[in-house]
Amino acid sequence: MNFLRQCLSINMSSFLSSIGIVASIFTALLAVLEYKKQGKQKRVELLEHYRMKFQTDEYCKAINPLIEEDSENLKNVDQMHKYYYLGLFEELAVLINSRIIRVDTVYYFFGYYALNTWKSENFWGTVNRNSIYWKEFSNFVKLMEQTESEVLKRNSSLMSFNKWRRIKV
Repeated sequence: MNFLRQCLSINMSSFLSSIGIVASIFTALLAVLEYKKQGKQKRVELLEHYRMKFQTDEYCKAINPLIEEDSENLKNVDQMHKYYYLGLFEELAVLINSRIIRVDTVYYFFGYYALNTWKSENFWGTVNRNSIYWKEFSNFVKLMEQTESEVLKRNSSLMSFNKWRRIKV
């Protein structure tokens, strides 16, 4: 009888220890999931901050409508506004390089304007595009071009697939 009690008490303590370990692992897993969720939320807030800045800051409001058509009026935009505008793209590049925000997300919101800025002769009229000070912007544009190429390729493949699916035999 003593032997049976000892076995039961050992098994019961092992069982209770196992439950404690499982509960600890479950709690740790929930903590990791919450941490990841908060990280995503912070990235969304950061992206929203830059999106609002891009729409509301004085220098962006002055340049954005002109950059689409490479307007002659870009030549008259204040030099410092141009520097701030380029700096915003460079800040986004740093966020990408730090793996804080994904490339495709930045491309979706800002890529079009970065690419048009790079192509705009009127914007660069008073700014040296090849200066080492704009190297990060240059690298950002190359990344946006690469991303655009991948997006177009994906969309082209998707369109081809959809055409193929619609063929009726």
